[in-house]
Amino acid sequence: MIASLGAFAQTGTAQNSMPAANLDIEDEPQVLKSEKIQIIKNNRTKITIRSNVNSAAVFLNGQFEGNTDLTINDLPAGRYSLRLEKQGYEPKRYIIHVRAGQEETFYVELTKYEGYVTFNSKPADCQILVDGTTISSGTVLLQEGEHTVSARCFGYKEETQTIYVFRRTYQVVSFELEEAPFNILNLKTSRSSFNPSLKGSPGKIKFSFYATNKGTATVKIQDQMSNTAVIFELAEFTTWTQGITWDGRDSRGLILSDGVYTVSVDSADKHLEQTFTIDSTIKLPSVTLTPGGSGIGNLPQAFRLPKSTFALELSGGAVLADISGDIPLYREDSEGTFYASPLSLGLLYCPLDFLELSLKGALLLGYPKTPGLITGAAKFAFRSKMTSGDLDWGFTLRAGRTGAGTWEPYGADTGNGLSIGGLLGWDSGIVYAGLTSQAVWYSTAGTDNEGSDFVWNNGLALQLNTELVSAGLWGSLSSSFAHSKRVNDLRGKNDWTRAVETGLDLHIRPLEAAFMFNAGVGTLLFEKAKYLKITAGVTVIF
Repeated sequence: MIASLGAFAQTGTAQNSMPAANLDIEDEPQVLKSEKIQIIKNNRTKITIRSNVNSAAVFLNGQFEGNTDLTINDLPAGRYSLRLEKQGYEPKRYIIHVRAGQEETFYVELTKYEGYVTFNSKPADCQILVDGTTISSGTVLLQEGEHTVSARCFGYKEETQTIYVFRRTYQVVSFELEEAPFNILNLKTSRSSFNPSLKGSPGKIKFSFYATNKGTATVKIQDQMSNTAVIFELAEFTTWTQGITWDGRDSRGLILSDGVYTVSVDSADKHLEQTFTIDSTIKLPSVTLTPGGSGIGNLPQAFRLPKSTFALELSGGAVLADISGDIPLYREDSEGTFYASPLSLGLLYCPLDFLELSLKGALLLGYPKTPGLITGAAKFAFRSKMTSGDLDWGFTLRAGRTGAGTWEPYGADTGNGLSIGGLLGWDSGIVYAGLTSQAVWYSTAGTDNEGSDFVWNNGLALQLNTELVSAGLWGSLSSSFAHSKRVNDLRGKNDWTRAVETGLDLHIRPLEAAFMFNAGVGTLLFEKAKYLKITAGVTVIF
């Protein structure tokens, strides 16, 4: 723990630490009152010892009884000496009274042994780190023990020391940094390839490098024929990490053609260079965030988003229901055709070219107690470029939890449970066709499935893409095997045609915008139940 001290007399050195108090002198133990008392039968006793520190040793009348949190039953009623100890903490002693017929809880707050340390440095504006944490003032209160402290300042070599802090002492630690020779190192590109025609961050690339001292630099981008496309002049460095973000345009503002390019950095007599690719075939698909990752409608798809893409999706809508026959519903108060109004928020990030991570949360407004759904997914997508298009394939892993069945009766994939799915797709640029197959365990809401609830969901999707608008059709079949123990789950053990879902997805991307408007219509059909879901929202790409 590091705690700042506003002002403290700066005396002493790291080699001469002065004790601030005599640790061997202990005050007479006080009576510790119980924080909670309950009455128990037959004049029995029960005490619980709690502390702010886990596994503190508990002693009663000098006898070790165990570690916190500790409960002791049937102690003889009377007066006891209580002591708590843990290495690195100041021990505490109390007197407690154990009373017959009562259950009592005692809480003890232990404090760490600490000492004061003042840090001096040349130059004076150094950044001081203690055990990797930057401190905010010159004098701090540190826990007793060994610590690694470092001083760093731009333009100087970093210096590290190991110090030992003794309890209730004060010491001064000094640094005098040596100036670092000028150098530039480690030129990196945020992407190996990118498409400048894409909107938002997917259409940009970042170049970064490390500088050891003050200086200026010229960043130059050239094609394979050494023709210069654009030059950037960087002003004098004031920190270690330098970087620029580039949109793929030359000095005239025109997007460069496809090919391999070189970025070079020249500063003083130092030179760095790195290659990257401009590729106009890289696409940013129009997607809906499904429980299993980016996809079409309710089906995750094999297409992939560019590395470092971050997207946020917000949508809402309404669900209408047409239910006939003798089907007991979880929602028995439903009147007319309105069923509920879902509201969802989704986040998506691609840390690697082939990996997409997503998180989606939803509330079912207008439904009793407004149940929630939260799902997390990892999608792995790969691509093989062909003459007439791209062959995409991959798989998705998903875990979801909902407070209630969002569709009734049970047996469809609603996002609840654990799932693994296989993905296959063909992308010609204008047309995308995809196949999804997902195995889902525990699709029924609740925890009483006992491993018997299993759904196999298979679906097809077709999407037509233009620069401004994309439209997708999708459909899936859920096959149900076994059933849960919920009283209103009337499935048979094997039902190959348990539920059928179909829908239409629409995405509109305004010109030069890094966001999309989304709309969707979907139906879910059971033997005696029909649902219609209408949604609208927006997806923002960063």
